[in-house]
Amino acid sequence: MSGASSPVLSEPEIGLTRRGLRLAWFTIGYNVVEGVVAVTAGAIAGLVSLVGFGIDSGIESISAVLVAMRLWARLRHGTVDEAKERRALRLVAITFFLLAGYVIVAGIRDLAVGD
Repeated sequence: MSGASSPVLSEPEIGLTRRGLRLAWFTIGYNVVEGVVAVTAGAIAGLVSLVGFGIDSGIESISAVLVAMRLWARLRHGTVDEAKERRALRLVAITFFLLAGYVIVAGIRDLAVGD
């Protein structure tokens, strides 16, 4: 965007943005609980897949935080910083690759050991 003033949101847009923000907060809470339960249960049971599922829930929580930040910025300013958003999305992509690496290494280790 240029240096022009931020666009003004209409009442329906404000309402929908607020609804999206509430859903993002619900998603964050749900995924945090889901992740803690899954990682704990997976660690106790020694199940890589369950730990991986829990870590994935953490990644989903990060994504929901980014969505909430975008919606909050839209409510406050009518726009978001696209460069910051690209950096944040890159971080989420990196975390998915790290998760994939963890699952691969742990799976190979379990196959080699015979668990």
